[in-house]
Amino acid sequence: MPDSPADPAQPANPLTADPLHTIPSLYGPLAVPPWPEDLIVRALQAHGEWGAAETELLAPVLPDAPVVWDLGAFLGSFSLGLARHHPLARVLAVEANPRVLPCLARNLDRLLACPARALHAGVGGRAGWLVPRARPDAETNHGAQDYDLVTGPAGPAGAVPCRTLPELRAEHGDYDMLKLDLEGLETEVLQGDRAYIAARRPVIWAECNEDRASLALLKALAGLGYAPVYLAFPAFRRANFNRATDLIYPLAYEAGLLAAPPDLLARLTGRVAGEEIITRPLSGPQDLRRALFDTPRWGKAEWAGMSRPELIARLGRLSQGQGLADFLDPPGQPEEL
Repeated sequence: MPDSPADPAQPANPLTADPLHTIPSLYGPLAVPPWPEDLIVRALQAHGEWGAAETELLAPVLPDAPVVWDLGAFLGSFSLGLARHHPLARVLAVEANPRVLPCLARNLDRLLACPARALHAGVGGRAGWLVPRARPDAETNHGAQDYDLVTGPAGPAGAVPCRTLPELRAEHGDYDMLKLDLEGLETEVLQGDRAYIAARRPVIWAECNEDRASLALLKALAGLGYAPVYLAFPAFRRANFNRATDLIYPLAYEAGLLAAPPDLLARLTGRVAGEEIITRPLSGPQDLRRALFDTPRWGKAEWAGMSRPELIARLGRLSQGQGLADFLDPPGQPEEL
């Protein structure tokens, strides 16, 4: 059952004093906060899902009846998505943002068949306090909030207690899968539980952004004895729950690093029906650089409807510095026909 801050018996969001708002979704009636500009909330409202391709990709790699730790859980869609494809034994969902805890706990309690707990905390390589950094896009992307770690007996106002993996294991037992969406803290979190990871070989799924921290994460996973695989997938599925055809960002991809024992990794299909997935084995940092470089993060809406030959033609023109505005015009001024 969830911790007391996330007790589903509490009927109201403390920020609004209104009952928690629910929307139809792939996972069932999902509680969401009143954040109409937030990217994930927008996706859930428009498409009825978030990260559905991600969990469909990962589910075949899970061991039987795993204990899943969702670190950076937000509204719980990752655990809920995994449970649609694979039976889970138990879920620990850790989230640093106190404003989403009532929704997270309600979702886990009502929509997961297995025991689950929502825990208000951050996770780092050492104990302390996480202080939220000021972000200009805070209201449009609550899930990307990052933090500074400070130590001391008490944190400043607004600080979140930072826990290590060994501390969490002492209180909540062992884990079989780690999902890490910790805005740059992934590497130090893994290093803080090296002995357990080396002995137990859990499945690890970590967010991979266009940042040098991703190169350090790859090195850390390799140092733990894994042969990581890079996976990139559409953030917004064409075959979404709401059957919406006007996708928020039709060409945007999310990416992560998957590390697992060889027998489990062999189950990875790299396929999601109706979607194009990028799967790359990684032998070193240059492979990861290339994979990230080849992953679409944005694109013009018109590109989504272009055929492969048309896109290749457009890329060729762009590589030569050619634009349609002056194509076939003589030097100096446009020619009138």
